[in-house]
This record gives sequence, C-alpha cells and structure tokens, in this order.
Amino acid sequence: QQQQQQPLNPTRTIRSVIHVLEEDGMRVQLTVTDTPGFGDFINNDECWMPVCAYIDEQHSAYLDSELHIQRTARIKDTRVHACIYFIEPTGHRLSELDKMAMKSIQLKANIIPVIAKADSLQPKELKLFKERLRKDMKAANIHPFPQQRDTHSVEEVHEGEELLNEQPYGVVGQNYVDPSTGHPCRKSRCGLIEIDNPSHCDFAKLQNMLLRLRMFDLRESTQEVHYENYRRHNLKEGSDQGSDFDDLDLKNPMTHFTIENESTNGTVTPPSSAPQQQQQQQEEQQQQHQEKEGQQQQQQEQQGEQRQSSSTLTALDSSSRKNSSQLNTTSSTV
Repeated sequence: QQQQQQPLNPTRTIRSVIHVLEEDGMRVQLTVTDTPGFGDFINNDECWMPVCAYIDEQHSAYLDSELHIQRTARIKDTRVHACIYFIEPTGHRLSELDKMAMKSIQLKANIIPVIAKADSLQPKELKLFKERLRKDMKAANIHPFPQQRDTHSVEEVHEGEELLNEQPYGVVGQNYVDPSTGHPCRKSRCGLIEIDNPSHCDFAKLQNMLLRLRMFDLRESTQEVHYENYRRHNLKEGSDQGSDFDDLDLKNPMTHFTIENESTNGTVTPPSSAPQQQQQQQEEQQQQHQEKEGQQQQQQEQQGEQRQSSSTLTALDSSSRKNSSQLNTTSSTV
C-alpha cells in the first residue's frame, strides 16, 4: 500500500508494457504504450508528432512483414488499435492544442477521449464539461471511436450511438485497495472512490467497451481503415516520389524479389508459371519458322533473277563494243 501511494514518475520516453488477461478460458495479450505528455513547453508547435510518428512506425513494420517473400503465417501485430486521449479536467472548453492533436491522431488510429482526474470535478460540473467537449469535438470535425460503417448492423449502429453519447469518459486513477472488499479505489480526504463502480467513475464503461463490446471492431477498423490508408499512401508516395519503396514497381509486383535480393546479397530469380513458359516457347518457335520461310523466299527470288540475267546475256552479240558495254551495265545491275 505504501508503494501504491507513492507518486508515479513522469513518462520521458515512449514505452510499452504487455499484460496477459484471462477470463472464462480466453486469453488476451494487451499491450499498453505510454507516451510523454505534451503542451507544457513554450513552443508547442506540432508537439504531438512523436505520437503520430510512433503509430506510423508500427504500420510500417507490419507492411514490411507483409511484403517479405517468405513471410510467416501469422504476422506479429504491433499496430495501435486504440488511442486513449486524456483531457485535462479544466471544466471549460476543449483547448486548441487538443483539437489539433486529436484531428491529427484520428487519421492514424481510433481515438477515445477520456477526462483525467475526474474526481476533481463535481458530478454536475463533470456532466456539463462532457456536453461542452462533445459540442467542441463535433464543431472541430473530431470523430471519436466508434464510427458507423457500412458493415455494421442496425443493432451495432444504435449501440455505437449510445457509446458516443457517454463519451468522453471520466476516469480516476487507483492508489488504494479496500481491504474489506478487495476492490481498487482512490483514497482522498473526502473518502473512497471505487474505480469499478459506474456511479463513481466511467472506468468500468471504458473497460467494457475496449475488452468486451468493441475489441474486434477496433482491430477491424485499424485493418480496413487506418492501415489501409497508410498502405495506399505509402506505396503511392514511394512510386511517385521514391520514399521507402522507391525501387518498387507497383505495376510489376515481381520487382520486389530484386529489392530483397539486393538487401541479402543473393541471387533470386522471380518464379514464372508453367503456362507463361509454354506460351513464350510457342511464340519463339513461330517467330523462327517465319524467319526460315522469309529466307527461303528470298533465295528463290535471287535464283530466278540470276536465270533471267544469264539468258539475256547469251542472246546478246559479244563482237559489238556497244553491246559489250550494255552487257557490263546489265551484269552490274543484276
């Protein structure tokens, strides 16, 4: 308990912690990545870019694994499926810095807004603050998860609307465990706040959405929307400008064999299918046959011209100088 009450050290670098959760015989490997806070500097211009760069790095690693010649049956997935964005409990409006950061991050990952230290606000203040934040996010074209898609059923659409109406979630951090019940709590001068109690904070709602209701939807949205957008943009940019895939010809996917061959200093010949080889052989044989026929036809034409010139020469008189000059001219022409 003494260790739990000690303040946590501030996050200086991006770090990940892996947790294995098991419930009803089902195991889930959950990776939590903690990023440093931003907005405390004098110049906060694009201070959220390290977070976006980290998300792009995970997409890039997954794309490289897909493009390998000999790839594993199951690619290790380190992509960011959800970004829990913590908002300072000011009780006023969404700051311009938060708007710009959330608009940039939502293009790369599913974003879930959360109000940190919600116990610092009264219940009425928290409710009004949530309403202001929802209006500000709608006005700024910020679309938190979940968003409606064509593959969703009617029930999933209604369920998603209910989840959006509850956001942003007000959560409270744990610093105490109730010895009588064993529940995680937050102990303060005003009393105990039960973390798992929905009437005290929204941590249970956030946990239920992430791990029960929308876990597979998070993965599908990452695969079909955010990763697909990154893959198309990256490959198109590589073919036009030459960034990470400057040697990759999108019209001929087999050129990737040459790229990986150069990186491994080996010689790899792109495999070709049997029907293509047979078609190439037939085309070569037809071309050779046509060339032989053309040569035979030229030889026959030359032989006919030689016979005609010899008969003409025999008919001429060799005693006449004029005729002899004509013979020389005719022979040279032939």
